[in-house]
Amino acid sequence: MNIATDSTALKPEALARYAADFARDGAVHIPQMLTSEEMDIVEEVFTFAADHPGPHAFDKPTTEKFVYVDNGLVHLWHEEPYRKLFQIPAFGKVSAALFGDPDIWFINEQVTWKQGGSKRTPFHQDTRYFNYDGPDQVQFWISLGSLAKANSLEFVKGSHAGPIYGHIEDSETRLGEKPPMPPLHGRPIHENIEANRSAYEILSWPIERGDVLAFHPTTIHGGAPDKSDLSRRSLTLRCCGTRTVRVPTPEAMAEGIGDHGIYGELETKPLGTPVCSLSLPVRIWPLAAA
Repeated sequence: MNIATDSTALKPEALARYAADFARDGAVHIPQMLTSEEMDIVEEVFTFAADHPGPHAFDKPTTEKFVYVDNGLVHLWHEEPYRKLFQIPAFGKVSAALFGDPDIWFINEQVTWKQGGSKRTPFHQDTRYFNYDGPDQVQFWISLGSLAKANSLEFVKGSHAGPIYGHIEDSETRLGEKPPMPPLHGRPIHENIEANRSAYEILSWPIERGDVLAFHPTTIHGGAPDKSDLSRRSLTLRCCGTRTVRVPTPEAMAEGIGDHGIYGELETKPLGTPVCSLSLPVRIWPLAAA
């Protein structure tokens, strides 16, 4: 199957601009990266994943209306509707432009569904939870509906340059942590960004259906709170090139994360093993290699 709808927004000059912004800021807003047809495929994948949660899916342990699923559906990545998703050329084309790497693999997904006035997601770095790292990583955050800037994802500009913090102080906890994860040994502690917002350049954009936010997992980011009548559905796709490799497993890695997907497979490999050499990642660019 070949989806040849490739967004007209991804002209060479636009890709070069996104790559420069990504390198400088660690996050970039790509308007209309996905066509209406491609967004229909994203919605199909979201619905399928939410209806078939993986073995480590969980709800946020609070009384607020909230559904959060971190999928372990790797056994379905070569089936529909995932096959259609991986044939969308924009993900590979944009990744290759951001990294300067012609070979791109899909390595993980995350499904998030916030319902009815849920709290904000505190500022954090995703790399802090992973047993892999590398400069050639991107996370595509796709909202299935339009969002005002006040309800969109937020990023601390330039924070992808590091360091990876052992903890970012905040009065709230990360999603699903029971209890909050302890600081990483030997890593610096970052002050409470939310309590000192004026000290940082925080990037955020309003979102229209078809827009995509692309960011490096080390970029400090958080989710703005939702209105009481807002249901926010998003699909995050994680992709990498050839330089993303196995690194030491973080102390107290998120509960269950090392038991499935690429995290679990990496746990059996020596440090420095390229993620793209594992059996689970799906090569998505160039499309002919998929």
